[in-house]
Amino acid sequence: MRYCLIGCGRVSPEHIRAARQGGLAGIRSLALSLADDEAGDAWNWETAVSFTVKHLDRMLAYWKHGCFINVNIPNIKEMPVSLLHAFPSIRYYSDRICTYAAPDGRRYCFTDIGAISAKEEKGSDYDAVAGNNASLSEIFIHPVLLESVMGRGKK
Repeated sequence: MRYCLIGCGRVSPEHIRAARQGGLAGIRSLALSLADDEAGDAWNWETAVSFTVKHLDRMLAYWKHGCFINVNIPNIKEMPVSLLHAFPSIRYYSDRICTYAAPDGRRYCFTDIGAISAKEEKGSDYDAVAGNNASLSEIFIHPVLLESVMGRGKK
């Protein structure tokens, strides 16, 4: 049985959480995102779905225990050029917390959504999507120290 969810969101959107939960349960899981940097109000879901169906077996082949697969598909009318294996880019979120003091003395907090930017690095998912390619990255379900991933945590 295959599970996939297409969606969009912020730091930890629902489709990422669903893929992580699937991975924790040992289910081959994908988080599919439609990258929307330049799209305005146009959402090219038909293209994203067609591309996913065409490449689904290849995407799922990257899955391994302890991970889920993150796929970013450019929001363009034509099919992406290719599916590239890439590392996740570092994202910078300029969201902030706003507080509201209610008349009854309670304080409420809300997220003021800001712009998202990314560190532009060759070989990253950002780089792949900027070139009208879809990107595929394996994401660890559990937090990992950067030193461990880069091999510097060994003694």
